Amino acid sequence: TDASFCLIHVGKTAGSKLSCLLGYRYAPTCRVVPPSQANMTAKLLKHHGGFLHMHYMSCQPKDRVLLLSLRNPIERFISWFNYEHVSNPPIIRYINGAQRRRPCPFKVFRWQGKGCFKTPNEFAENCTSPGPSMQPLFTRQDWISANLTTINHYVNSSSCQQLAWMVARGHAECAAHNFFHFGFYSRQVDMLVKKRPDRRVLGMRTEFLAEDWNEIERYFGGGTQSGSALFKTILNASTKKNSTDRPLSDLGYENLCRALCPEIQVYKRLLHQVENLNASQVRDSIVQVMSYCPQETEAIRKCPNH
Repeated sequence: TDASFCLIHVGKTAGSKLSCLLGYRYAPTCRVVPPSQANMTAKLLKHHGGFLHMHYMSCQPKDRVLLLSLRNPIERFISWFNYEHVSNPPIIRYINGAQRRRPCPFKVFRWQGKGCFKTPNEFAENCTSPGPSMQPLFTRQDWISANLTTINHYVNSSSCQQLAWMVARGHAECAAHNFFHFGFYSRQVDMLVKKRPDRRVLGMRTEFLAEDWNEIERYFGGGTQSGSALFKTILNASTKKNSTDRPLSDLGYENLCRALCPEIQVYKRLLHQVENLNASQVRDSIVQVMSYCPQETEAIRKCPNH
């Protein structure tokens, strides 16, 4: 096909690595992506067009394919915590330059004796709904206008629980990737398809990058099997994390599954929407979610309100 694609980069789904491979080069992590013969000969490299990531959107009418990065929502959220945590160098640089514009890291993440949660498990174990009858401790506007002088009030009250729930539900922007979730990107996909109904939606799953890369490469006229070697190199280049405390307790998973229930249903919908996945592949990805969230079903279901 001669069609160009627009990359829809969902945060914490290996989207930065995909963007570097595909020639966009806008992500800071592109410096860890070494040149390779597999990359330079990929048909996909010759078809990239616009891209969409958080606030930025440059998808063009000529981009007849939407290429969407996907990942198990539970694993994506844990990755969000580890990345956004204020002990990570990128976030330290971020908050040093924009402390008052987006103070979320100072409240949600515990650092230098301040904040609510030090690990993903602490966050998840406290991530419970405040309930329909509980008076909110603060409003969305309080969150937006908060500054460093309000930290102790938030941390010393019972609001850490409410903070966790608001952040997990995407009701409060916390340095971005929790707020720009699958629900946000699903709406963007629907809008772009409505503008051009002949658009095709393809997906690359973080857990099956090599397999999905090869399939999409064939769609664009490639005949190679470069995915396995390519993604082994790329993913190994960035496996170092500042926080290795990834596993959650049973309670942590139970709470996170409940908080992310709406997100999980959107994820299922997107798996069914992308055209390069067959029924077996869709089921494999949903079963991975069910291994964390046994109350989930293969079908899209209605979530509890609280």
